[in-house]
Amino acid sequence: MNRLWIVVVLCLLVSGIVVAQDSDLITDIPLIAVFNGQIYRMEGDALVAYDACMPDEDLSVQFSAAPDGTKFAFATLPKIFSTAIGEFGSLGDMPPSTNLWLCDTSSDTLIRIHAIEGADAPFEGEVPDAAPITSVPEWSPDGDLLAWTSVSPDGNEYALWIYDIANDEKMAYPLDLPPPFMFPLPPMLYWGAENLYMTLLAFNEETFVAEETLYTYDFESNDFSNTVILLSEGESSDFITDRMMTNRGGRDEFAIHLFEGGWIIVNPTTGEQTVIEGVLLAYGQNGLTGLNVLADVDENFNFNWQVVSSNAPFVLESYPLHRIAFAPDGVQMAFADSTLHIWFGGDVRDIANSDGFADDVFARVLWGRTNWTSAIGGAVASAPLPTCESTQLSRLHEGDSARVVSEGTSNRLRANPSTAAEQIGQIPAGEGFIVLEGPVCADGYAWYRVQYLDTQGWTAEGSADQYFLEPIGE
Repeated sequence: MNRLWIVVVLCLLVSGIVVAQDSDLITDIPLIAVFNGQIYRMEGDALVAYDACMPDEDLSVQFSAAPDGTKFAFATLPKIFSTAIGEFGSLGDMPPSTNLWLCDTSSDTLIRIHAIEGADAPFEGEVPDAAPITSVPEWSPDGDLLAWTSVSPDGNEYALWIYDIANDEKMAYPLDLPPPFMFPLPPMLYWGAENLYMTLLAFNEETFVAEETLYTYDFESNDFSNTVILLSEGESSDFITDRMMTNRGGRDEFAIHLFEGGWIIVNPTTGEQTVIEGVLLAYGQNGLTGLNVLADVDENFNFNWQVVSSNAPFVLESYPLHRIAFAPDGVQMAFADSTLHIWFGGDVRDIANSDGFADDVFARVLWGRTNWTSAIGGAVASAPLPTCESTQLSRLHEGDSARVVSEGTSNRLRANPSTAAEQIGQIPAGEGFIVLEGPVCADGYAWYRVQYLDTQGWTAEGSADQYFLEPIGE
């Protein structure tokens, strides 16, 4: 129901190279890309396997870049769990626990900052004991501290962990929180300019309804200084699709997006909730004087983005948070669909050897911290879609999830975008696929290169009066 694990914003930066022909902008903060189970780093004009920060464990989906982009934290699945999953297909009802790592890109060093007790032991044919489940690590605004939360498998014990990077010290603080709703999930963390906050969807044993609450944590008392109920399912049939720590005039705000109700700004101190007529504005580390991007959630639970520019709007439709982000310099933006791209000053640069993103739903890129504020009255324009002669307006973008219309027949997959090309397969009516490239106009059709199961090929979107394909969500 709620997207609790959608994690990370996507962002690219080129290391030590000029990123636009008409600019002398040079940066030494590397782009980190993660896809198909491997961590990559931008070196020169290409991605290379980043072996220095690639542990001998399976990567999880939890990645978090430091504000200045020089470090990143991430999670892995301990070998004992990976082996058990490989042997039995799953861990049953037990959510997997993870180890946490810290990579310093300036020195190419990797350290493990949190380890699951007993998880380094060899697998001996039995599912290992359940261990605490950890949240995505969150960075302090100055980048000196990392924080994460944990919950015991039975949901009875919560803790906040603080890791001091300079001193390599870690402390755990117990949290007094209500029983979880349905499954034991750790509170999600948000580090604002003023305080550390966390949210938790939990079951209220007095009212017998699920409530999502925003907690403000006080470091002096190691306790919560304030709590605000964001949404009670006993009072609303709506639900939260996204949560953001925002800032206005140096003061922390919290934004929630309701599926039907749109954006609401919450005062974490007073609990006041204000519906805004507008969207959110994302920006990088150099503040609002740099690149600004309007962002809003669509019906697919992904964001639509529009660069605020005096030129024609640059719009990206239906991109998850973990496929969009800012460079630490705050004036460049990276985005990823089937491959990686860097936007700067109106120019888009493609990263040639980044094929494979569309094959991995969990692929992401890391650069610097993305900051948010509310854009009253703002609105995201629709991205222009190409039209081929003798066809209808195209409805697909690279990176989209789409399907053959269920009322139609199977769509042919061809080796090339042509009716004369070899047929290499077909996609049945109603079956989904991923758009990798297109459109290419040929033979009176708009052709898209798609990934259907383990086959890649070209398929036609439609004719002059009929669509054969449709984006999922419409």
